[in-house]
Amino acid sequence: MKTITAKEFDEKFDNGEDITEYLDFLNAIKLKNVKRLKIS
Repeated sequence: MKTITAKEFDEKFDNGEDITEYLDFLNAIKLKNVKRLKIS
């Protein structure tokens, strides 16, 4: 997983760029309150 600032992430997301390299899916799944992780 690469590190990126929130502003850079938002700009990439808004531009429709691939942001999966900046996401930490493993830790997202481990969170107690996550009932469903929808990846489209």
